Amino acid sequence: EAFARLADPTLGRIPITWTLLSPDLGPLSIRYKDGSSQYWCGIQVIDHRNPVARLEIQVGGTFRALDRTSYNYFLSPDGSGCGSAIRITDIYGEALTIPALPVRPSATQRTAVQFSRH
Repeated sequence: EAFARLADPTLGRIPITWTLLSPDLGPLSIRYKDGSSQYWCGIQVIDHRNPVARLEIQVGGTFRALDRTSYNYFLSPDGSGCGSAIRITDIYGEALTIPALPVRPSATQRTAVQFSRH
């Protein structure tokens, strides 16, 4: 439907230009996936102003990067760090640290931080 608003769909492809926007949003939120516990953990970042490039969780005294899934959760397959501090980095290199949050699967937990506008 969106393509049809730009051009005749039979064209298949058309040249376009676009600009990434940093929308004016409130603080970002964190959601732990259903089933998250000390043994397995999935973390999703919601309402982030800029695209997220990296998510790390604090394990001991260091931060460990988590892999992103195709369904947009970052996973700690062994559960380590679940419920500890989270560091999120956007595509511009800005890093935000969120203090430890309780592991409440499926609950959206609003934070006090948000990425800068670009």
